[in-house]
Amino acid sequence: MQTPQIPNVPMIDDEGKLTDVWRRWFADFFEQFQINLNEEGFRIPIAPSVNVDQYIGQNYVGNIVYDSDRGAFVANVNGSLYTVNLTAV
Repeated sequence: MQTPQIPNVPMIDDEGKLTDVWRRWFADFFEQFQINLNEEGFRIPIAPSVNVDQYIGQNYVGNIVYDSDRGAFVANVNGSLYTVNLTAV
């Protein structure tokens, strides 16, 4: 999920209204939620192994991605990649 950067500008203008920059930020922010969250739950991002392997050594604590080449969920914990083992219910 690509969350937009929080703007470093005033949120409210001199008339007490939300500024255009912040209005756009909220629109983008909620659009990402609508794309990635639905009645079925959270949609995990999909990436090929070449992209997933770039996370090695990166300190993205706790992110999970579906590796389309490995056919598995992969978690990054303190720069190390782990395959997430699933059990059928």
